[in-house]
This record gives sequence, structure tokens and C-alpha cells, in this order.
Amino acid sequence: MKTFRQSSESNKLEVFSDSPWRPDWFPPVSVTKKYQLPVLKAVQLTAVPTYVTSFIRSDDCEKHDKSLIHGYVDDVRLRSLTNSPARYLVKFADHLAVVTPDYSIKLGMPMHDRIRSVFMGRAIGAYFQYRALEVIPNIRWAEIEDLDFVLEGLPSNSVIALSSQGIVGDSYLTEIFETGLSLVLETLHPSQIVLYGKETKHLRRLCNGIQLVTFPTDISRVHSKSRH
Repeated sequence: MKTFRQSSESNKLEVFSDSPWRPDWFPPVSVTKKYQLPVLKAVQLTAVPTYVTSFIRSDDCEKHDKSLIHGYVDDVRLRSLTNSPARYLVKFADHLAVVTPDYSIKLGMPMHDRIRSVFMGRAIGAYFQYRALEVIPNIRWAEIEDLDFVLEGLPSNSVIALSSQGIVGDSYLTEIFETGLSLVLETLHPSQIVLYGKETKHLRRLCNGIQLVTFPTDISRVHSKSRH
């Protein structure tokens, strides 16, 4: 099995180079040397989350101190967050933590677009973390090779977030997800995993010994309510 090591060379910190793709709001944080991805600090939650809500519906949540804000929505809906994360700062600060937004990483996407998706999610996470919010890195990959950049700059022994939305039910995507997860666990040694979507038996076995907190997707919650 291929392994991914957070080498001292790839994780060497430096200042972000000038680029037309750098957002105006990019915070003064360190980035990795190889892909210039913002480095996130480890987070340990003060309570076990009991609810997750999309950033576009954060006002609907009552128990903010035990809820997580997520960005598991389509890329079009993420544009407002991409353009101005500052407008959400006060609103998000009442919640337990923020999961970095889940920009698309799909089979068939050009590699540079996949890296840019990871960069944007990580940059927004770094922005909120720089402003003292608790931030959980969302980790997504389309192919195992993506983990070379996906894992760069992520903390070890920290809470991480994953989503199985759109994966479970497809045997090929499930195999990539579970194989990649094994490498993620081997590399990052997370203290806790927040899963948005369905579990599989193999996923549960992989996470043996790690606290796994699972939440149904927003769509499945809506469908569940409509059946009752």
C-alpha cells in the first residue's frame, strides 16, 4: 500500500507567494512549501457535537454551543463564503466549530482544479482559525494520488471531518474512499472523526479506537421528515 508522509520538505513553512488567485482576505498565516497550502492548527472540541447545519442555514440551529457549521453544499452556494468570509464571522462564532467548506474534487477534474479546490477550503479555514474560531479540516479526495496535496499542511492528532455523501452505493467510489481513509488515518492519527453521511461496516472497522461522530446529510434529514 502506498503511504503518504508529511515530509519536512513539503511541510516547510513559508510566506504565501504573490498570486492573482490569492483572495484579498487571505490571512497572514504560514503555508507549505510544495503546494503553498495554508497550514491549519490542531483542534480538540470542548464538547461532542450533537448537530450539524449548513452555513447557509446556521440561523436555524438552536443549540449553537454543540453544533457544527458545514459547507457540504454545491460550489455555486459556496460563492458567497468564498467572496467574503468576513460576513459570516460573527454568525459562526456562536457555534462549537466550523468544518472547512467542501469544494468539488471529482474524477475527471484537471489536477490544478483539484488543488485549487483544496486551497480555497483550506484558506477559508485558515481565515476563521486566525480569527479564533475552532476549525475542523474537511478531507476529500477523488483518487488516491490526490492525498499528496490533500494531506499537506494538516495537523496530526486532531479532529477531522469526512463526507461519504455521493460515495456510498457506488462500489468504485467506496473502494477509493475506504482505501484513502486508511492512508489518512495512518498519516494524521486523528483524535476524532466527524462523518457527514452514511457509515459502512469497513469504515467503522478502520476507525476502531477513534471516536466517530456520524451525522445524516441535510438531504436525508429532509427525506426522513417527509416520510413521517
